Amino acid sequence: MSTNTATLQSGAKMPLNGFGTWKASVEETEQAVTAALRAGYRHIDCAAVYWNEAAVGTAISKAISGGVVKREDLFITSKVWNTCHATDKVVDSCRQSLKDHQVDYFDLFLVRDIGVSNYSVALLVDTLNYARIKPSVNQCEAHVYFARP
Repeated sequence: MSTNTATLQSGAKMPLNGFGTWKASVEETEQAVTAALRAGYRHIDCAAVYWNEAAVGTAISKAISGGVVKREDLFITSKVWNTCHATDKVVDSCRQSLKDHQVDYFDLFLVRDIGVSNYSVALLVDTLNYARIKPSVNQCEAHVYFARP
């Protein structure tokens, strides 16, 4: 597994290749994340709206307790869903996701104006021109079944 990283504004090093859990059923998520961690993935991408964060957390917890990986070697990303952007909802969403993941912190928690997801070049340029707080990350889905223009 590639160990290429990008250094974020905070100084954190984010692995450039991550294992995404979108569209993974609850039934297959734990097994898939376990296999990904054993294969060398250290960046795990999740979101509450994927409805599988508890299964991701179980896989992570078992991998840590089984000596497959240390928490500090993982880069865990989660996201706030669009209906939870009010301050009190962001906090509650984050707390629930942390509980589901069975971790004390996220390495990246995407919320509007902090990180963006799947922005086109034009939209990202527009955001960078007007945002008071610049996004640190534009997380983009990339795989053989998803071509971008």
